Amino acid sequence: MDEIDEYEIRNKNIFHFPVKDQEELNNALFYMHSLYEYVFSGHIGAPVHEKLKNGARVLEFGCGTGTWVTEVATEYPNTEFYVVDFNISASNADNDNIKFIKCDILKKLPFPDNEFDYIFSRDQYNFYGKNTFYEYLSEIFRLLKPGGWLEVEYILNYHTVNGPIITRMVNA
Repeated sequence: MDEIDEYEIRNKNIFHFPVKDQEELNNALFYMHSLYEYVFSGHIGAPVHEKLKNGARVLEFGCGTGTWVTEVATEYPNTEFYVVDFNISASNADNDNIKFIKCDILKKLPFPDNEFDYIFSRDQYNFYGKNTFYEYLSEIFRLLKPGGWLEVEYILNYHTVNGPIITRMVNA
């Protein structure tokens, strides 16, 4: 996709959306979730499995349909999951170890510094312009504990020589 025509303005910030229809978007998000799960042979690419088994604090930055956090929270019941997004739907109901927080993810989030052991974010670049993307990264690093892990999954739309992960994704 060379250009994203659909956008929405919230609090003077422009959010770009690759599709307009919500059902189409949800289907695309589920497809992408399944593709990432296949490519990484599971839900998580970072080496945090032991930490999550023992109990940790995880932040998902932007959740889409909530599929990733729901599946991972079931797999790691001792871990606390927090999800921030500007659009939390009724289907994103809190459960025992997930807390959904509706907020402007371009502003300072309602957490203290160094709060999370693992921060996960997928395909968020479309929602930010060049200037606000750096603010997004700064906020993520403010929240990440020293020694914590950040996992950002995003498919770049450039013609490059693909490594093994992208090759596996393209051939899926």
